[in-house]
Amino acid sequence: MPRPIRKLRDWLRRIERESATRKGGPWTRATEWALILSFPLGIMLAFTLDEVGKIEEREVVAVLRIGRNGRQGPIQARTIPAENRGSTVWRDAIPLAEVTIERVTRRYGWPFPGRTEHPPPVAIALPVQAPDRRVDLTDADAIGDLRSTTGADLNGAMEIVLATLEQGRRHQELVAEMRAPQTRHQRHWPSTIALVGILWLLTFLTATVTIRSTQGTLWIARRLRRRQIIKRLRNGLCPDCRYDLRAERFPKRCPECGRRIWG
Repeated sequence: MPRPIRKLRDWLRRIERESATRKGGPWTRATEWALILSFPLGIMLAFTLDEVGKIEEREVVAVLRIGRNGRQGPIQARTIPAENRGSTVWRDAIPLAEVTIERVTRRYGWPFPGRTEHPPPVAIALPVQAPDRRVDLTDADAIGDLRSTTGADLNGAMEIVLATLEQGRRHQELVAEMRAPQTRHQRHWPSTIALVGILWLLTFLTATVTIRSTQGTLWIARRLRRRQIIKRLRNGLCPDCRYDLRAERFPKRCPECGRRIWG
């Protein structure tokens, strides 16, 4: 048995010996143990639930369109204002893709988040020749596969996008995050503490109901068994095997099964 649990058990026994007004039996002690042990169990469940619930939120913070003025011309990128994002007019002779810069927020925990992850922003390209595909501009394999299947060459598009965003003051911080990618983790301790308290209470109530239900079931079973024993003894039968004991006035044991009857 681990030392902390042994010390806790000795401490509870000492309190029980020194208390002159203590009431209750093993079922009461089982309830007290349930109160103590449900706390670390609540902590374990709270941190376990952090990995169960996952909500991912995406926010579009910038939209660009990239293309070429000629077949051999360099890739150009232009930032699209929010009011013009639905327009179908492209300023490039050869449009390549529309690029959305997205901030991703992942929230973990149930029923409310206990921690949050903030990965670096991602640049997702929606190619004109394959509008159903989403290509991450940092994924060289995806860019190569797009080139082999559709002919759209997006090599170097990421640097063009970052250079275009750097020209605007609004996106300086965004570009810095994309050039030095780092996932930020945030722990919501008030939510975690509240979840531990709720799980502690629920675990303790569940254990208490189980303990008291077992106690009540055993009490009813003992009462029924006692009534059965009394009824059989009044009829002159052995409580276990129902052997007829009326031939002897006060038999000490049953001749058939050896159960002790009187004395």
